[in-house]
Amino acid sequence: MVSQTFTKTGMTTGTPAYMSPEQIMSSKVDGKADQYSLAVMAYELLSGRKPFEAEAPHTLTLRIMNEEPEPIHKLNPGLARECSTVFEKALAKKAVALPIRRQHDRIRHPLRQSVKLRKEGTIGVHSQ
Repeated sequence: MVSQTFTKTGMTTGTPAYMSPEQIMSSKVDGKADQYSLAVMAYELLSGRKPFEAEAPHTLTLRIMNEEPEPIHKLNPGLARECSTVFEKALAKKAVALPIRRQHDRIRHPLRQSVKLRKEGTIGVHSQ
């Protein structure tokens, strides 16, 4: 009897909403795919929704591959506009567009301020 709990070579695994475009395309993945997934989780925590949503998995993957997420500061007005820039880069379609660390100093303060306000309870997660 063959176990059905193991993945086979070439098989794509993961939760589609958190998969990077290169995972969806079955391309070679590295740590950038993990950064993308982390960005999806952070977006969801700060906005109350995933950056891409759809009823059918195929539609979801098409959105991930072809659409841009709503700027997060529009979903959560308590966030600085610079937060949207961070997510724009972190959720970029091409892995080469992910070097957000260079901009760390420019975006660190707005992100910390948003987290501080959340901890103080002065802003909340906005849900649909």
